[in-house]
Amino acid sequence: MKKLIVLSLCASILLAACQSTPEKQVVIQKDMEQMIEKAIAAPEVQPAEEVKQSDAAKEKNPLYDKLGIPERWITGDEALNGKFVIKADTDIALPEADKLPIVRVQAGRFSQEMVDRFFEVFCGDTVMYEDTGERDKQYYADYILKLQQSLAKIDEADNADKEESSRLREKTQAHIEELEKQYKKAPDHVEYPICDGRLKTNRIDENKIKGSNTYIQAYAKPGDYNSTMIEVNNDAEYTMDSSYAFKDEYGNTVVVSPSSGSYVWFCRDGVTGSKSRSRNLVDPVRDVTAESLSGESVETKLGITPKQARERAQETLDALGLDYMAIDRVELCQGCREGNKGVQSYCVRVLRSINGTPLEGRNDYSESEIEGVGVGREWWYESCEIVVDDEGIASFYWMGPLEVTDILGEDANLIPFEDVENVFLKMLPVVNGDWVSRAETAVTYTVEKVRLALWRIIEKDSYTKGLLVPVWNIYCASEYTTELGEPYSSSALYYNKPTLCINAIDGSIIDTERGY
Repeated sequence: MKKLIVLSLCASILLAACQSTPEKQVVIQKDMEQMIEKAIAAPEVQPAEEVKQSDAAKEKNPLYDKLGIPERWITGDEALNGKFVIKADTDIALPEADKLPIVRVQAGRFSQEMVDRFFEVFCGDTVMYEDTGERDKQYYADYILKLQQSLAKIDEADNADKEESSRLREKTQAHIEELEKQYKKAPDHVEYPICDGRLKTNRIDENKIKGSNTYIQAYAKPGDYNSTMIEVNNDAEYTMDSSYAFKDEYGNTVVVSPSSGSYVWFCRDGVTGSKSRSRNLVDPVRDVTAESLSGESVETKLGITPKQARERAQETLDALGLDYMAIDRVELCQGCREGNKGVQSYCVRVLRSINGTPLEGRNDYSESEIEGVGVGREWWYESCEIVVDDEGIASFYWMGPLEVTDILGEDANLIPFEDVENVFLKMLPVVNGDWVSRAETAVTYTVEKVRLALWRIIEKDSYTKGLLVPVWNIYCASEYTTELGEPYSSSALYYNKPTLCINAIDGSIIDTERGY
């Protein structure tokens, strides 16, 4: 079977992945300059349809009157001969601001000054070392012992699949034999260079992609993935950044492309250990944002309350000087992998705030189309998360930082909410209709959350420059019965991916995977 192989050069990291070519989605292509003109032009005097609201709502935010927004959104519809059911009965989340900007941005990098703050706040007095990759005899001895214990468990297990057990045993034994060879050649002791937090330079030279980037990788105990670690990786400065695709000897399409997404990642207890709170090793249990504000306690194995976790996260933001980042959501989470299963922590989601309006984003990237293949030239959406437990800050992750280069307008012209509702009811079945039409039973989309916020869209032919525009993000839960008669549900909130992202300036649909 032929595959699509994607090689994305994100600074110093070469990522390889295999995936099928995504299907084309129905999107409305926007003329960015026309949209900007519409956003900042003198508004036409066309008051929104009057919607009944309480005095408290009007006092809380003038946008209710300005855009004709109901205090609670209740609507519904059916499409595709009843197979597509839409339901909405929810509050609407508005920003603290009464006007929303349109902002020009570019991909950001972490300065040496910022990296120094990361080291001071997260590492403190802990001595951090660079990992040269060299290991001493004790490292190999411990590794061999661990595999021998795994081998004993394989032999003791009453495994019905004898062939699989035999294959696993053979593989483990071969690994042990290779490590024994390494043990004989290894030194008794390895002196790792101390990392002082200074950024290093990495050269990139991959055919049509050339340049350099700065980075740091430091560990309290190199080779011990249960120990404290911190990584900083900055976007590359390219001298050549041409994407290209070719067929390999097996007929697979190979795409080589630059990408954008600086990041910093700190883990107090390593990335795989039993105490790890790494962001990819935990699942949310429940949203405790309200309790983090009110001070109410929740049922948890932790000693600290949601409010205390929020305070510790805010102290971290203050210490880092990130006054433009604001806490958005607090969730009680627990470990979901072998080794840390059931271990609880609070995951604090942080968003950039511009003039009082939050910038939402997915926990992944937008990608462009290269030679007819819908992947490549990735630009990671900005996301930031702080994990807190009884011992303090367990993890800090900030991906895709942005640099604001210009505010094109501080009060963008927005369409009435009535128009937003019409676009939602019309376009939700269009965007999701293909798979729903193939489903065995009717599919119900229930709106979980509606939010007026900012979203990043890319400029034409760019993966490092774009605009932040006002959008209506609508998150839905989908429910249906599988062909086996089993109920199935999925939540867009769980993945931080809006089911529909509607441009609040012109009502067009933003394809968040493509970034426009």
